[in-house]
Amino acid sequence: MTVCRAAHAAAAHWTEAAVLCAEQLEGQDAGRPGGGLGFIYATDSFAEALPEITGYLRKATGVESWVGTVGFGICAMGRDYFDQPAVSVLIADLPRESFRVMEMVHDAGAGAIAAGDDPSFGVVHGDPRNTDIAGLIEGLAEQSNGYLVGGLTSSRGGFPQVTRDIAEGGLSGALLSSDVPVVTALSQSCEPLGPYHDVTECEDNIVIELDGRSAVDVFAEDVVVGLGNEISDLSDVVLAAFPVVGSDTGDYLARQLVGFDSERGVIGVNQQLSHGDRMMFCRRDRAAAERDFERMLTNLKDRLSSPPKGGLYYSCLARGPNLFGATSWEVNAIRNALGDFPLTGFFCNGEISHNRLYTFTGVLSLFA
Repeated sequence: MTVCRAAHAAAAHWTEAAVLCAEQLEGQDAGRPGGGLGFIYATDSFAEALPEITGYLRKATGVESWVGTVGFGICAMGRDYFDQPAVSVLIADLPRESFRVMEMVHDAGAGAIAAGDDPSFGVVHGDPRNTDIAGLIEGLAEQSNGYLVGGLTSSRGGFPQVTRDIAEGGLSGALLSSDVPVVTALSQSCEPLGPYHDVTECEDNIVIELDGRSAVDVFAEDVVVGLGNEISDLSDVVLAAFPVVGSDTGDYLARQLVGFDSERGVIGVNQQLSHGDRMMFCRRDRAAAERDFERMLTNLKDRLSSPPKGGLYYSCLARGPNLFGATSWEVNAIRNALGDFPLTGFFCNGEISHNRLYTFTGVLSLFA
């Protein structure tokens, strides 16, 4: 059985936050003293201090293996921390042979799987400044034949990732063997507006025609008429959505709209396009996000045979207080549905689930 323990603290200086976390961890069942895998997330106020925080916790807990990064916000069971210096950690009591901390991978051609590895699950963190980060995620998932979760660092300062050392610029994390029972699920923030359309003419990320018609005309038909707003007022709430091939749950990738040219009738999206792609418009909406989050929690509860031992939650930085208000709604919904258990995570600049990079989603993984 996996034993997890977690701690979190806000403080003006990193030493105080680290000491508070160490004291909380010391007061919990350590399971396998000195062993296990630690997950550490700090708000970006502590980006420069992340090496010192991690080093302190290594010594204080005796746990050598840690992975993590920083975010605009971080979370723990029952609360979020935004716009204040804070740390959230979780230690999973895992046998040393059941996981491996990766060296950072900077390009898709680099190998991340060592001989003898048999990973089935990975927790990874990526640098959003790496232009091939989606390819790195897809390549690692293919190479490991595993299921990945995690997120991209979000920061107004440095972009550190915790691996065996502190590094930036690529993809890092930990690979877990099939001996570690984990269940995971993803929740969207949007609701569809109109049906899927075929991209019949495009150039790079510019949608020229949908179903043989002007992209702006189709947009106006699906979105503006339905919502009664001007196109210029919808850029923050309306997104483009692309179906995930092979999904049996209607999964899709939401991407931002980056521009309109009404004279040419074209729309720019934050996605490279190909002729024949399918695309619909969707609306980022709190009520829809809450409904889908509750659906995800029900799905996870049905898949668990016992209460979770611990959890990792990765949410888009456009969610949290930016979508649900300053009430820590997501982590409180997790506690209300699944009980009180050790939890950590952060608010990302892109979320990772399976072999894909998402936006505007929440990804919850539970140690069963």
